[in-house]
Amino acid sequence: MLELSQRERLMISVALIFGGVLIFTRGYPAVLAFYETRNEAIQSVVFDIADEERLYERENYWSDARNVAEGNSNEFSLQIFSGETLATIEASIQSEIVKHARSSGIIINSTRLAESFQSRDWQMVKQELSFRTLDANNSIEFLRKLETSSPRLRVIGFSFNKNNNQYVGSITVVGFARTIVSNSSA
Repeated sequence: MLELSQRERLMISVALIFGGVLIFTRGYPAVLAFYETRNEAIQSVVFDIADEERLYERENYWSDARNVAEGNSNEFSLQIFSGETLATIEASIQSEIVKHARSSGIIINSTRLAESFQSRDWQMVKQELSFRTLDANNSIEFLRKLETSSPRLRVIGFSFNKNNNQYVGSITVVGFARTIVSNSSA
């Protein structure tokens, strides 16, 4: 074996001390940063797994909520009128009113021209008419049929009086539709 001189041993010792200091000052923080990054990645995966599990547990809730919303959408579409033009929507509303009046024993005396109001994506059609009947209960039946009609008609004005041996009145009804592109009522 080779013998080292005192000076060589001192240089090796200083180099080892310097290497140890270098490893301690540079290597240890790098190892800590590596483990910290690794722990953060593990924590992120744990949070992602927890989120996935929570979503999986709530899957039935969201599925049911979607089914309810779709059901409400279908039910809602049955409550509004549809047509290619404003004139066809107005005619549908008037036809529905007349159908319910006739089946209730109400005689329509006159109808005014329908008024249409537009707001954003909605069209409201207001129809006024005057009527007569021999039995006051016919008007109650008429109102019931309007209330349960599909598409839905809403009564916004109603007057009723007895005149000689018959009852006369007027009614204002509105129906709703989605806004249509063509506004041809001519």
